[in-house]
Amino acid sequence: MTVIHPNLAGGIGAKAGTFNVLIDCTTPSLVYCVGADAELCFPAEYEQAPDITSPQIIWILNNYYPAVPGMPSELSTDVERKAAVQLAIWHFSDGIDISTGGNDPLVFAAANAIIAAAQTAAVPATPTSIVLTPPYVSPPAPGSPVTVTATVYDQNGVPMPNVPLHYAIAHVGAGDGFTDANGQFTVSWIEAGNDVLTFTVNYTIPIGLRWTLEGCQDLIQGVTVPGRLIATWGEEQLVGTEGSTWGAIKGLYR
Repeated sequence: MTVIHPNLAGGIGAKAGTFNVLIDCTTPSLVYCVGADAELCFPAEYEQAPDITSPQIIWILNNYYPAVPGMPSELSTDVERKAAVQLAIWHFSDGIDISTGGNDPLVFAAANAIIAAAQTAAVPATPTSIVLTPPYVSPPAPGSPVTVTATVYDQNGVPMPNVPLHYAIAHVGAGDGFTDANGQFTVSWIEAGNDVLTFTVNYTIPIGLRWTLEGCQDLIQGVTVPGRLIATWGEEQLVGTEGSTWGAIKGLYR
């Protein structure tokens, strides 16, 4: 929806609402944007960024469209609801004052009501990378003991305790477990020959997670969707400490 306000895009109008994205080329999702004065780039690939720190934006995303269908309830269409939510987000992300004026008046009134109602909240920690130690350099000799530790980090680079993960070792076996208080999980086995260890973490991508691309508007996750992290140890192309993130939004389109 095109909304017009003197403090938006020089008063000539701005597009406000959700955008459709694909996560890892497969999972459809809805996002809002921040950085009202920056260009929206599409098609383009965005990378996962640190979480949104504004508690007001987090609260808005958890209490209005699309996370809560039909909100704000005073508006009659989802197009209007999306626009009102986007305007409220821009108020907190960009400091845009929409307290008076604006067209469509009903949308701006709803946006100002959202701004007034916003309360503090926090983005949950989200698994973002798995680092494996020691680094893989060459295949261990058959019959020798091998120990590999996986450390799971969140979007702010902090180790995450109590994260469920699955591991599989080619030629040896598989299992499940949880990271310890230091965000680590260790696997030991006897090398059978050209063994490959794979760690997998399945999780929920939360509302409020941020995506970024240099020179473009940041995008904010508007709904929860499934996510997956995979890290592999024991292949020549993965020499060195391996950090693995699932995170890319691919094929961004309007």
